[in-house]
Amino acid sequence: GVYQWWYTIGLRSNQDLYNGSLFLIIGSAVCLFAGWLHLQPKFQPSLSWFKNAESRLNHHLAGLFGVSSLAWTGHLVHVAIPESRGQHVRWSNFLTTLPHPQGLTPFFTGNWAAYAENPDSSSHLFSKADGAGSAILTFLGGFHPQTQSLWLTDMAHHHLAIAVVFIVAGHMYKTNFGIGHSIQEILDAHTPPAGGLGAGHKGLFDTLNNSLHFQLGLALASVGTICSLVAQHMYSLSPYAFLAQDFTAQAALYTHHQYIAGFILCGAFAH
Repeated sequence: GVYQWWYTIGLRSNQDLYNGSLFLIIGSAVCLFAGWLHLQPKFQPSLSWFKNAESRLNHHLAGLFGVSSLAWTGHLVHVAIPESRGQHVRWSNFLTTLPHPQGLTPFFTGNWAAYAENPDSSSHLFSKADGAGSAILTFLGGFHPQTQSLWLTDMAHHHLAIAVVFIVAGHMYKTNFGIGHSIQEILDAHTPPAGGLGAGHKGLFDTLNNSLHFQLGLALASVGTICSLVAQHMYSLSPYAFLAQDFTAQAALYTHHQYIAGFILCGAFAH
């Protein structure tokens, strides 16, 4: 399935793959160094730092999910969509090639619908200019007739929307400033009026925040469930061009992700 993924996101040559792998190797080296550094006494975070759930939630919602989704939208709009229309965008020309004929004008004038006008036609050939449109953010639904995969412009729109939602969500919890939600206050206030459930959620925040097993169990349960959903969606709503015609790859991807989901969920129950 990686071939279909590379093809869809606009990596079309060995040089592209080489550049990408080089970037990932440098990135992993930086992360390994950062991990080692934070084990040194001078740079070790305190226990209170790990117990600061609200700050971690804000950073992970806005940074991990929000900004990374925005960056992926940027890649789809600037590299993958032009490539699917026969236009090669690389480091040498990405600053001079407009992903949309009107540039940022519709964004700043509030005419956002312009980005959805003139989508690829049903006769569009993937990687060719024949039948290609100029839309970059659409809500077409369904599949590209030739590749039998989701429309790239639909996926770019989806990731942009996810980015906006999560970046806003990253400002939701109370940290150093007086505004925002306190998870502890919310949970402590959750006492049923009739008293049938006793103290309700009182003390649940401390139970969770003081137990690494509880946190790991919840994290594994979430990731395992997501992995199982990936297995299902990878074939039923195929995001990658021509993957729907490669039955072996589809079956392998489904089995692979369901197996991993099973292992991870076992970990969730164990903790």
